Amino acid sequence: MQKNIKQEMSLLCHFGKIIKISQDPRVKRSDFFNKAKPNIKAVCEKFKIKPMQALFLAYFIDQSDDRSITLKDIAAPLKLSKIQMLKHMDYIDGLVSKKIIRSSYNKYRLIESDNIECYYVPSNVINAVRKNQEFIPENYNNLNLDQFFSALETLFYQRKEGEIKCADLVAELKVLLKDNKQLNISETIINYNLDNEELVLLLRFCHLLINEDDDYVGSHNFDDIFDRAVTLRRIWKSLQSETHKLCEIELLEPANRGGFGDPEYFKLTDKAKEDLLAGLDISKKKAKNCRELKKYEDLVEKKLFYNEKEEVQIKRLTALLHNDNYKLVEDRLGKSGMRTGFACIFSGAPGTGKTETAYQIARETKRAIFYVNISETKSMWFGESEKKIKEIFDKYRAVVDDAKKAEKNIPILLFNEADAVISKRRDIDVSPVAQTENAIQNIILQEIENLNGILIATTNLTENIDKAFERRFIFKIDFEKPALNVRTSIWLSIIPDLSAEDAASLSKQFNFSGGQIENIARKRTVDTILSGNTPTLKDMIAYCQEEHLGKSETMIGFSLGAK
Repeated sequence: MQKNIKQEMSLLCHFGKIIKISQDPRVKRSDFFNKAKPNIKAVCEKFKIKPMQALFLAYFIDQSDDRSITLKDIAAPLKLSKIQMLKHMDYIDGLVSKKIIRSSYNKYRLIESDNIECYYVPSNVINAVRKNQEFIPENYNNLNLDQFFSALETLFYQRKEGEIKCADLVAELKVLLKDNKQLNISETIINYNLDNEELVLLLRFCHLLINEDDDYVGSHNFDDIFDRAVTLRRIWKSLQSETHKLCEIELLEPANRGGFGDPEYFKLTDKAKEDLLAGLDISKKKAKNCRELKKYEDLVEKKLFYNEKEEVQIKRLTALLHNDNYKLVEDRLGKSGMRTGFACIFSGAPGTGKTETAYQIARETKRAIFYVNISETKSMWFGESEKKIKEIFDKYRAVVDDAKKAEKNIPILLFNEADAVISKRRDIDVSPVAQTENAIQNIILQEIENLNGILIATTNLTENIDKAFERRFIFKIDFEKPALNVRTSIWLSIIPDLSAEDAASLSKQFNFSGGQIENIARKRTVDTILSGNTPTLKDMIAYCQEEHLGKSETMIGFSLGAK
């Protein structure tokens, strides 16, 4: 009969039966294991555990929706005292060592001092129970390099989410290295004879570089690793003084060495990358993972209209960036000992076509656009903005190197609306924000100086550009609002069914940029769709008057009646 129970019942049913029998007031504690024998035996066989562990596991499974199960949560339904529970801790520890349950800190505790031991049931255990399968712990044996870094990513993620304690993370990392001695990274790190903190720190740097493409690491990157803030402060202080062992054996160094500012960020040295990461093409990985790239094939062709002066300048720049000309000029400059990078700035009022011109130049010269949204470089972390700017240029260099190796056209680095990072520098005594902004500018100035590629920056505030930046831009194109004849051409281009007379009238009455005219054309299209009627000239004038939000740009002394 017992054999039939084992065959017919699922693991979930066995766990349910164990809990039901253990809570039955008619069953004496001394009789429990005999009464629940077939159910206990089934669980023990699937998980390779002892009968007492099967009992505890049943209660952990029953609360598996909770990521912070305490010993009290297990002891209460079993009516065990604290002393009785402590006597059974070896069984709990055994479940942890087999990775059937995991120990964690309670990331949701209300006060820092509430340092209660917590546990959770990992998803692979829950899946095994649901599918009535034997539980097989994750095996990190004999991995290849990609699998090794995937395992590393999983472990650091589990620590970040509070699923494992720092001590467990250390233990798991040691097992990962030990079980993969065939890998150069494992053998080399083991031979360094690092202590636990040094080991976690080094592998964290390796993880951030390979899995998150981050080679500019600050102290906040370790907030979720160490149990105590004092530990992090001590480690970071020794890094900044370069007395930390990882600095002394030349594995870590300040990320801004040779640049500006205090060493608030660190990175793996070239020696560390060579010793530990051989076999991984980091530059190729950066280029492959670059989400900022816009392919020139995806850029929509658009006819643009310029004033005479801008048109001459844009044609000259476009001609230079055609690849044959670019290579010839780059080679000649290099042989003459001059800088080979081309930094350009497009300035002018909003809507005058600066960004769109960069896109059209890229499309015509068959170059991808490496687009940078400057607002995204702003960060709540002090020093994080410097890191993001540095990362941008690191990624761009990797993309340029990859393009050159493949004999492809190098992309254009587009800093759109760059006012925030190229404006006049502020007094650093004013605020920490001014100090951060100046540090960002110093990084960009240095990067433009060493630029090996093409940079186009756009700005609305020409009078506010710092002189140090102005000197570094070889091409400076000022986009003025379109002249009367150009405005008329824009009206006719965007709204083809507009009469030449009406286009000329609107151009004379409203001193609009191309962007403003496009807004009006879109509004006209929307009204045409909604009403089914083509808007009249009177409607068009109303759109124009609404466009400037109460600021009249109507030409003085000129009035046009509606037809």
